Amino acid sequence: MLFNRPSEISHPALPQSLTGIRVLIADDDEFMLDCLEEVLNQLGLTQILRARDGNELLVYVDQPEKCPDLIFCDLDMEGMDGIECLRHLAERSFRGAMIAVSGASPRLLGSMADLAREHRIEFLGAIAKPIDSETIRAAIMAFGARSPPKVAPKLEPGTMAPVTPDEIRQGIAAGYVDVFFQPKITIADRQVIGAEALLRWRDPVRGILPPMAVVQVAEAHGIVNELTHAVYRKSIIHLAEWWRCGHGITMSINLSMEDLVQLNLPDLLLEMTRSAGTDPSHVLLEITETRLMVNFASSLEVIGRLRLKGFRLSIDDFGTGYANHEKLVRMPFDEIKIDRAFVHNAAKDPAARAVLESSVDLGHILGMQVVGEGTETLDDWNLLAAIGCDIAQGYYLARPMPADQFIDWKIEWEAQPGKRE
Repeated sequence: MLFNRPSEISHPALPQSLTGIRVLIADDDEFMLDCLEEVLNQLGLTQILRARDGNELLVYVDQPEKCPDLIFCDLDMEGMDGIECLRHLAERSFRGAMIAVSGASPRLLGSMADLAREHRIEFLGAIAKPIDSETIRAAIMAFGARSPPKVAPKLEPGTMAPVTPDEIRQGIAAGYVDVFFQPKITIADRQVIGAEALLRWRDPVRGILPPMAVVQVAEAHGIVNELTHAVYRKSIIHLAEWWRCGHGITMSINLSMEDLVQLNLPDLLLEMTRSAGTDPSHVLLEITETRLMVNFASSLEVIGRLRLKGFRLSIDDFGTGYANHEKLVRMPFDEIKIDRAFVHNAAKDPAARAVLESSVDLGHILGMQVVGEGTETLDDWNLLAAIGCDIAQGYYLARPMPADQFIDWKIEWEAQPGKRE
């Protein structure tokens, strides 16, 4: 049986903000497509597209005026299956979300979730067959609550042409680099102790572009050092000003692995830090775990010298890579940031919770602070508190915001008696 047909919908209707999303349903079973479409219509959705395999799905994705915000996709389809489809969605920089509708095993669905994360596709989980309207409604509500934009922008053809290396060089010189800040908050006493600096690229023609659209091109063409320096310089100026105004927090700034083979990087960052009027001990340099292990030997010298000069160091996206404990013990890191894949919804995912708990324990054994990145719900926050995580960061607490809003937000947060209790 593929469909539990309810006699009536007894649960609340979808919020009006969600009834306008464009949904694509992909399955090689016409009856299943009919069932899904009926449920979606009952929930108030009117923009529904149908595809019988991944190839038909991609035809819609390639049309800006039809590109879906949310995809319900069967895994085992004739033609292009749902797993192969992920790669093609990534190649198209798909910015919507996907939900699997499948009877596949939990391990296979877990592998699909891992693959989606590798491709930077928002994978919201799986719905088992037979389907019902309540489960579909819950999935759409989860889409509405996710951290990326709820509805992917509808762009005119040609507006998202890849950024060229020359455009990046010219944009850095012209001041296209902007930085937003997301707070880091202690779980025990709910204090704002830091902020992560996040790149925003303000293109006068394309508008604000996602960071990776710029970073990946910069890394591929050997200009990521210039981009890092621009982000660092802008971030550190704000940090110095905040300290002068009495807001003594740390600033987390991401480094690329290409930065870590730049042997004079410690001297350059120290010079910029001192010129801005602040101290390197106020800066946490974040290094992604997966890239660190690939270039482990070549980056050790730079990491060691950064630590000697007083900078603090953080392992970013911990849990997604292959760092072994022996190497981790020998590295002078101050902080572990657990990847959002093991934080968000870990209260409902035993495997993610196991990784989360073991990572917190490992960090504490090694004398590091542990940050739960991707804290998006009260359940996420409560679980982090229960297992003894030190710091939370995510959309449940605050979205990234411009510098001129950050301190106002911090003051307002600290004025709340219970904060996020």
